[in-house]
Amino acid sequence: MRKVKSPEARRGEILETAQHLFETKGYDRTTINDILSAISIAKGTFYYYYKSKEEVMDAIVLRKIAAQTAEIERLSGDEYLSVNEKMFSILMLLRDTQTAHIGNGQPSNAEMQRKLLGELVKNLGPVIASVINQGKTEGLFATDYPQEVVEQLIVMIKIIFEPSMFSWTAEERTTRARAFASTMESILGAAQGSFNFVAEMLSS
Repeated sequence: MRKVKSPEARRGEILETAQHLFETKGYDRTTINDILSAISIAKGTFYYYYKSKEEVMDAIVLRKIAAQTAEIERLSGDEYLSVNEKMFSILMLLRDTQTAHIGNGQPSNAEMQRKLLGELVKNLGPVIASVINQGKTEGLFATDYPQEVVEQLIVMIKIIFEPSMFSWTAEERTTRARAFASTMESILGAAQGSFNFVAEMLSS
């Protein structure tokens, strides 16, 4: 007798299967029938959980963002970390998940990448801005726009240092890393050289 899966397990199975297909075949080229065939479920079962392929994509994006947001919330709220240690850890997390993003940079997944970046800015912006506000309280930063500045930094690091978008040489990556660190210092009102560690991190 075939084991009946719980709604939560079935929903997760659909998401895992769809994500694998989106990353290997491409979002545009993946059909709902492809997902059904891979899981061996009826079309009615699929539509019980999701109304469309786009809704599946949104669910995958939000699931990934939720996990990253939770980790950054943990870092930002850690009272034993200094502001710079928090910034370092957060930027490391953002950098190290570049190639783990949905779509693997395939041209057919441009819509997924756009949605992912939008959700990152919307969800992570307020969390990271709390670290900037802590830095302002401690006299390390002097910006009137903490959240807006963070949103710009997220977009910059996600695009300029995304391997699927740019194939920089080691020298090109180093100069852009230095420029990014300098930009951070300028827009945050931080002391010159205070973000040298960011340049070193992004160069590696």
